[in-house]
Amino acid sequence: MCESVHCIGKHIAQWYKALLQAAAVMPPQDESHLQTKRRARACAAQLRLNKIRVRRLPLHQMLATSRQDLLRLLADNKRLERQKAELVVAFKKQLRLIDILKRQKMHLEAAKMLQLTEEEFMKAMDIQR
Repeated sequence: MCESVHCIGKHIAQWYKALLQAAAVMPPQDESHLQTKRRARACAAQLRLNKIRVRRLPLHQMLATSRQDLLRLLADNKRLERQKAELVVAFKKQLRLIDILKRQKMHLEAAKMLQLTEEEFMKAMDIQR
């Protein structure tokens, strides 16, 4: 017995053809002939559904792939959280740097003003001598 999906599909197709041929060869006998055809069609429909089900992934494979997806998404989430934390740290450092630069600018302006007043003071002292 062949276990692959392809072999199972072949067997189902052969059996379906045999059922249809048997139903077609039978001489029409009123209601029984119609019932046989109906049964053959119902069996064929059921076989098609079974064939589709066989082609689908088994449950353990679906669970494995969904688990892999979950693990991948968790890893991505962790990476993004890490990046977010790094960005927050970088932003705080930038704010500190901006604050330091503002203070430096203020100190430079104050030093300039002090230098100007010192020069004026020296000129005033030179004038008085």
